[in-house]
Amino acid sequence: MGLRTKQLCALLLLGLIGAADVPALTPKQKLELTYAQGLMDLQLPAYAETVAKKAGLSGPEYKALICDIHIRKGEFDKVLGLIKKERNQESLETWAMRLTLADGYFAWGKYAKAEEIYVRFFAKYKDGPPKEISSFFFESAYKFAQMKLLQKDKEGAIVAYKSALLAKPPRHIERQIQADLAELMLTVAESSGPQTRAKFIKEVDVLADKLLWVQDLWFGKALVMKAHILFLKDDIEGAMDLLDDYKKTLKDIDEQLKSQSTPQEDLSALSPMAQVRFLLGKMLLDEAKEIIASGSNRKKAESLLKGIPAPPGGKSKPGAVQHFLNVFMRYSNTQWAADAGKYFEEAKKILEEEFRREVNFEATPEQWAKVEAAQFEAAKLAYNQQQYEEAAGKYIKALERFSTSKIAVGALSDLVNCYIELDNDLYADMVVLHLAERYNKRPNESQTAGNTVLHIATKFSELGRQGKRDEVYEVFFDNFDKHPMTPRLLFSAGERRFADSEFEAAVEYYQRVVDQYAGSPISYDAMGKIAACHAKAGNSVEEIKALKAQIERLIADKRLGHNLIRALYRLGNAFRKVDKKYYPAAIKRYKDVITRLESEPDKYQRSKEESDKNQDVLEASLYFKSYCFAKVAPPKGKPENAFKKLALKGFIELAEKYPESKMAPQAMSQAGTLWTIIGNASEAQLVFSKLKRNYPNSPEAKNVDFLLGMSLLDLGMRKQAIKVFGEMFASGGKYSEGQILTAGRELLNAGEYKIAVTAFDRVLSTATERKSIEPALGGKGRALVGNEQYAIGAATLEELFTKYPRTALTIDAAFDLSRAYARIAAEEADEIKRATTFNNSVTAMKKVLTYDPSRRAEASVEVGRIQELKARSEEKFGSKEDAVAMLDEAIGTYQTIILLENPDDSAVRPFLEQAYRECTRLFIETKRWQDAFDDSNTYLEHFKDSKHALDIRSMRSRARAQLTISQPGGTAEDAPDGEGEDEPDDAVTTAAAPAP
Repeated sequence: MGLRTKQLCALLLLGLIGAADVPALTPKQKLELTYAQGLMDLQLPAYAETVAKKAGLSGPEYKALICDIHIRKGEFDKVLGLIKKERNQESLETWAMRLTLADGYFAWGKYAKAEEIYVRFFAKYKDGPPKEISSFFFESAYKFAQMKLLQKDKEGAIVAYKSALLAKPPRHIERQIQADLAELMLTVAESSGPQTRAKFIKEVDVLADKLLWVQDLWFGKALVMKAHILFLKDDIEGAMDLLDDYKKTLKDIDEQLKSQSTPQEDLSALSPMAQVRFLLGKMLLDEAKEIIASGSNRKKAESLLKGIPAPPGGKSKPGAVQHFLNVFMRYSNTQWAADAGKYFEEAKKILEEEFRREVNFEATPEQWAKVEAAQFEAAKLAYNQQQYEEAAGKYIKALERFSTSKIAVGALSDLVNCYIELDNDLYADMVVLHLAERYNKRPNESQTAGNTVLHIATKFSELGRQGKRDEVYEVFFDNFDKHPMTPRLLFSAGERRFADSEFEAAVEYYQRVVDQYAGSPISYDAMGKIAACHAKAGNSVEEIKALKAQIERLIADKRLGHNLIRALYRLGNAFRKVDKKYYPAAIKRYKDVITRLESEPDKYQRSKEESDKNQDVLEASLYFKSYCFAKVAPPKGKPENAFKKLALKGFIELAEKYPESKMAPQAMSQAGTLWTIIGNASEAQLVFSKLKRNYPNSPEAKNVDFLLGMSLLDLGMRKQAIKVFGEMFASGGKYSEGQILTAGRELLNAGEYKIAVTAFDRVLSTATERKSIEPALGGKGRALVGNEQYAIGAATLEELFTKYPRTALTIDAAFDLSRAYARIAAEEADEIKRATTFNNSVTAMKKVLTYDPSRRAEASVEVGRIQELKARSEEKFGSKEDAVAMLDEAIGTYQTIILLENPDDSAVRPFLEQAYRECTRLFIETKRWQDAFDDSNTYLEHFKDSKHALDIRSMRSRARAQLTISQPGGTAEDAPDGEGEDEPDDAVTTAAAPAP
């Protein structure tokens, strides 16, 4: 939970901001609020919201919590809505909510919106806040300052820091802000014009004097600022004198920091002496370089570097070399030590090359190592104390100075973790890329760097951030292809995509394993998984290609183990599933498996486990080889049942040779079916009897009739299958609801409506669960409509929709319900009942469009037919005028389809053909010859070879003849010859539309 929300809740609980007419929270509610706040700290806003709601929290405390929850989710509009509902828009409570929102904007990078709120708030309290909200005001100002710094708006940050001081924070915080503000103003002064520089220097001088009142850490910072001001005024000697004046005090502070240090926190790293001497050294070095560049007082430049000699009666003053060396040697644990060493080398080089002065000191590798260790230790200490922002700064500085350090990889790992903890993904990504690209080709560090990147991926995974984990893995894959874990991790990445049904992405990972690690055993598994991806995606052609590639590679590499047997078997299955015409190719692969395993089984198995797997594959291959033979038509000249007898033989041999096989009952069931097809009922009965005797508990034995019917359907023998299903229901045997439903659906699809109704009734008589009742009701209703029992069918389908308004059967059931109502209405003499029933028919058809707009064309054709049925009904029971009007409506419906639908759309094309035919027929009936002629021509352009083409040509001939007769002086003999003219006129039908 954010600090802002905690402060707001605290203020509310203490009654410091308005909460009139709001009941105080009970002790239990206060406890629940604290618990919810803890959940927010754990980044669990959804759970916090649940706790708050269950606890019955309300009022300002609840609002504060909910504001923070919405902000964590990025739901800023909801927070704005809550703020707008506040009665007093200028109350402190409302402003607290606004500032919570501003903090959220800041956290989400919406700086302009955050600034708008902050600026309005500080303008409201430009002279300082009321005492009771001073800490709240301070927090806002400080946060605003951080935002301005992030935007590199230093002057804006200065204004915000000044606002923070108006809150009069506690003394130690005030001194920290004063120091930060002064340092910031000095930075701005360095790069500003004379007027701004003078203004800021004056303000810094005042702040530094305030800080000098107390001899603490900020006292040292104040001295640094004073020295910096003198430097900006070109008074280097004054800066050096200042150091001498306060040298004892600085040493005392040094000693205090050392004495207060602990193994967990080395305070001496904050030494103001180190900072002062480093700053003086830098001033002297920069001044000396300017003098040398200008070619002026070289003697002064030399003294600035090596030291200023003592004047008569005075003391000498150290130069840049001494200052840098002092910091480098004595303060190796400070943030200035590394830079001091670098600048010492620079100053030494200038003295030696420019002035031929020998410097009798050279930093040894051991001394540099000491500084290096101190820098990284300081960063590690801050990291271990979870001071991630501070640790990140220290690591960056150390890595800039010691980029070749042996511990640089570990430091980069910590740096990434700092940015993860700080929710700074951009910087984390940058460091991960740097780590990978810098170290991936270094023999001694590549594997360690790779391990580090993997550790970072694991960190994201533990945080539940799988997307970021995958991004880091991609960096690893792109940079550490020689890492020993890469092939396995690429394969695992493919496995994750495969499990998520992202088959295209999975193939990419598996293919990388195949391409980059061809010699690795895992590459063969990857080839098999590529085939599995294509199989899952329904791309049989690519599956077959992938399996062929795997088999070729396994054979070429002499990997003649279980993988080869498995791949051959899968290739047979792939051919079998793609189309019947590929059954011979499937048989060839199954035979290959059988030959290899029956002739040299030991060549393809290295363990008992592989031996057992191969046995399963052998039995399955024997079964499916026979299965394919049962379905393949024999070559010309061979007996019709030649391949069926081969299949029969194979099934029987499988059951006899491997009676314990799980495929044996299925093989016997198939054998009995084949005997039935061949016409040998006695042999079939013997096989089925043996099946029941040898495998009494198998599904095949328990459901002989059902499986026989399904086998016959599978073999394309629908008529025989329907007969078996009929006998199955007549026998009253025990079958599962699922089996009866399956049989009922097949009977329904085959148009055997009466038997289908029997099947569905059997299910409904015993079913208690929706999964059985729903399909049985839908199937029964549709079968009744198909059997022209329209009233009962409609009632059954209405029962379905009443019980299950969101049924998955809506589309087909609505079509049949519409047709049933249309047929009932067509025979209804009562005008009101007829109109109501026709409306019911149209309503049912509209339901189709609501649930599946893609079937618009099909539904619209049915609406046209309903309208025509209504016209015929009006002719029979109503008025001729209404009948004509309804025919016009039907024509209008068909014309809408013709005008709107695309004839090149294969899904729409069949219904567009029907619309043309029905509409042209009605044009002929209503003697609209030109319309009939035009639509016929358009139809024949798009559907020249369709099943309705003959009928359309005949109608076009009749329309053309009538158009010719209607011309002045024209006769039927004048009609021009043309395509279809030899067809008799009476081929045109003007009868009522077929039943929908």
